[in-house]
Amino acid sequence: MQKVAEVEAGAVLRSAMAAKKDKPTGAKAGWHLRKSKVRFANKVFTLREDRIELNGGNIDLLRAHADQGHLQSLSRPPARGGLGSQASRLNRPTAFQPVGCNTGQAGRLPAESVKMTDFRIRASAGAARRAEAGAVLRPAMAAKKDKPTGAKAGWQLRKSKVRFQNKVFVLREDKIELPDGKRKRFAYMERTDAVIIVPITAKGEMVLINQYRYSVDEWCLEVPAGGTHDKPNESLEEVARAELREEVGGVCRKLTYVDYLFSASSLTDEKCHVFLAEGVVLSEKPEKEATEKIEVKVMPLPRALALVHAGKMKDGQCALAILLCEPLLRKRGYGSQSS
Repeated sequence: MQKVAEVEAGAVLRSAMAAKKDKPTGAKAGWHLRKSKVRFANKVFTLREDRIELNGGNIDLLRAHADQGHLQSLSRPPARGGLGSQASRLNRPTAFQPVGCNTGQAGRLPAESVKMTDFRIRASAGAARRAEAGAVLRPAMAAKKDKPTGAKAGWQLRKSKVRFQNKVFVLREDKIELPDGKRKRFAYMERTDAVIIVPITAKGEMVLINQYRYSVDEWCLEVPAGGTHDKPNESLEEVARAELREEVGGVCRKLTYVDYLFSASSLTDEKCHVFLAEGVVLSEKPEKEATEKIEVKVMPLPRALALVHAGKMKDGQCALAILLCEPLLRKRGYGSQSS
């Protein structure tokens, strides 16, 4: 009887999540959903791959996200024909320019001019290196399945299968045997490490960003962050400095490693490394991407901390990153500055 109830509950959940695909906030921001496909579904979450059109037909993208998770990534643009045909007919610039900039072609961007390794779109000059990095990343994550701590706790891995993969993550489904002999299936995302940067200016201000997030269809208050999958030969510090520059145009005088956190331990093994950036100056031009709708917000540190403590920052990993940095900030005298 319990088994029947679980199956019925799972069917209802999948049906509800299958209909959970409209993005009204995204539509207002110029993100138009053209096609949605379920790649994987179980009783807990649905992995959906969406095809979206940005800014009036400039470019078509494929985005995979977990309806109950925070995972999001872009896979390769559609091939010639279908929804990708309009983008493929556009003039081809020699270097990437963000959608909407002054390209002489009303901000048009051909699908062939960019390579997408996650929700990061870089200048075409580095596309070959990133494509190669993605090719190396996938088999590395595909082999990342052993759970020694789980084995010590009596969780025995009996079978492991890759259900979906792209250049950003691998969706793995494991069949495990528990200490009581019961067998369960467990699906989760394997990802490489990421960095989160908490930027502080010389005046004691925190540099925040307000960014549209497609998966939740909301504008989220965050700090700069990014993955390491497309930078396999760079240190965590180098990736942190690059993300700070690319997202807000910032350079820092001092960068301190603080701690790490897991972004969503029930859904992914992604480990996020937290850095405190001090003496930040917004002197560079941000390298915003086609899918990055970001507003930079600089505010006094006491006010930023108050927002986090009041629960106004809904992105959990960014909020925790700031809280991890708070003791160090106060120790270095930033908290004593008035708002």
